[in-house]
Amino acid sequence: MASQCDNDWQSTNKTALERNTYVFNNSLMCDITFTCGESKRKHFHVHKYVLATSNVVFQSMFYGKLAEKASVIHLPDTDEVSLQEFFRFLYTDNCTITPKNVRVLMYLGRKYIVPSLMERCVDALHECMQPDKVLELLEEAIYFNEKELKKKCWEVIDVQTSDVVSSDAFCDISQATLINLLKRDTLHIAEVDLFKAVLKWSESQCSKNGVQATGRNKRAVLNNALYEIRLLLMSQKEFTQHVSSSGLLTAEKIVQIYGEFNNDSSRVPVRRRGKQVKHQLPIQRLTSFVKFFIPLMLYIKSCVLITYNLIAHIP
Repeated sequence: MASQCDNDWQSTNKTALERNTYVFNNSLMCDITFTCGESKRKHFHVHKYVLATSNVVFQSMFYGKLAEKASVIHLPDTDEVSLQEFFRFLYTDNCTITPKNVRVLMYLGRKYIVPSLMERCVDALHECMQPDKVLELLEEAIYFNEKELKKKCWEVIDVQTSDVVSSDAFCDISQATLINLLKRDTLHIAEVDLFKAVLKWSESQCSKNGVQATGRNKRAVLNNALYEIRLLLMSQKEFTQHVSSSGLLTAEKIVQIYGEFNNDSSRVPVRRRGKQVKHQLPIQRLTSFVKFFIPLMLYIKSCVLITYNLIAHIP
């Protein structure tokens, strides 16, 4: 309720925005109440008219054929801080967006069809797109199907891969996101370092699932992600030091990989990461070409030198 000195608040707040802000902050002339979460402790007193003019969902809720008759409406899928900022945005076109409430605000913006709030959330996420935060933002972008935000996140991940996978957030990404990351040809990181990060992820998942981090359990949590690690991009020394002793691969798989290391003709071509060269020849074809081309060039060079010496000695 407004105090005695605020009786003339309409004239002291000169713009519609200022008056709306004042009404919101002081809960004046409200005709509907919201609660949220499990506790239902805090009551948000707002105006049907303001909410209805903000989006079609509230318009149907309050003025449609099946209009809500209750004086108190409970929203179980949000929290007090986020709901406060959501209502603030509907009244003032402004709100405080933080990493802690951005997901809920994006959810409320989508649920109640407030595209301007969605845009504001995406802009806020762009501003804090750092290597240690980008994976959290990527998960948000995937959850809300924000294509442009996903694109920006992947660009950061591609360029700063080492910093991204060494962040604490890497161990919290979903298996699906991990697979999508490992499938990328544009990551700038040594494969052995990427393997170390994946191994750490698998151990973290085992801990979260309450199981021992054995080779079998780590393979289980990785599942198809294990097959996206490009082991043959490592040197044989790196494979021996970091992979074969990790317990992640079966003995049969280790023998197979060593066989491919020691037999170039049977090695399956592996896509390299980082900047890709267009129309790159398969490894086996390229090897055969080099084996043929280099002796040919040496032979031609010898022929040229012999011919030159013969001509030089002609009287």
